[in-house]
Amino acid sequence: MRFGLSNPEHVNHGINPNRFSHMSMNDHGFLGKDIDTFRGKIYEEYQGLFEFFKELNHFLQKLKFNLVPSDSEDQQVAIITLYVKALETFQSVYILCSYGLPSDAEVLNRALYETTVKISYCSKGEDNYRRYLATDIRIRIKSINIIKHNPKVYSKEASRVEELDSQKTSFEAMLKEIGNPEKITIEGMAKKSGLGDMYDSFYHVASETVHTSPRSLEDYILIDKDGKTVIVWGPRDKRIGIQLTAAIEFMLFSCQCLSEVFGQPKTEDIVAFNKKKEGIWIKSKERRR
Repeated sequence: MRFGLSNPEHVNHGINPNRFSHMSMNDHGFLGKDIDTFRGKIYEEYQGLFEFFKELNHFLQKLKFNLVPSDSEDQQVAIITLYVKALETFQSVYILCSYGLPSDAEVLNRALYETTVKISYCSKGEDNYRRYLATDIRIRIKSINIIKHNPKVYSKEASRVEELDSQKTSFEAMLKEIGNPEKITIEGMAKKSGLGDMYDSFYHVASETVHTSPRSLEDYILIDKDGKTVIVWGPRDKRIGIQLTAAIEFMLFSCQCLSEVFGQPKTEDIVAFNKKKEGIWIKSKERRR
């Protein structure tokens, strides 16, 4: 069953709009009060995964208070910061899925995957952290050069020439200080972090959604019984389970990396959560479709 609404004058798939004539999905979309009706149905469909997601989130929230970096340990500070960022994205995926927005959840999961890769990569050693840091420094230097070479486009920014030159000099000094390490891409980080297979699968599929490829628009187009093309909108239950499970897997993988660096969380906790996740996913209706 899909919960998407199509234009009633053409065809309807899923919930009959006449049954909820007092609702305003067509006028207010996901911001209308009637969205709660659809949210309840989506939650019921994936209740096991939603409940497990909340349980894991509670565990992850408490975990952040147990991650204490060593004195003057920039690498560990970066890893904790990446984890906190990942945790907020993780919760955002839940919210989008609960509203029946799996495509938007997929976009966030792509970002969550990248953050997970960086957590894993930086956790492997100080040299990796320096390469990760150098990548950002080079991007900042490149941005300054773009501004300086395009004064008409960036007139306000380009007017602060001395400030830009000072920033560039500072960044170049930072790059030299950390040894000017070789450039590393997200793909390179993934393959060196044990996440290469997922880069070749999930990441590429999610990238199509990010870049709005024709494939990513399939959820918005249906063919009715008369062979007419219909544009549909509204909450959907398709791929909700996949997005929830992907986000869960990314966070549990990050937990393994944190455990190696900080000794938290405990390995047995990670194993227990993974085992419970597998049990819930095996019973998932989406998996058996």
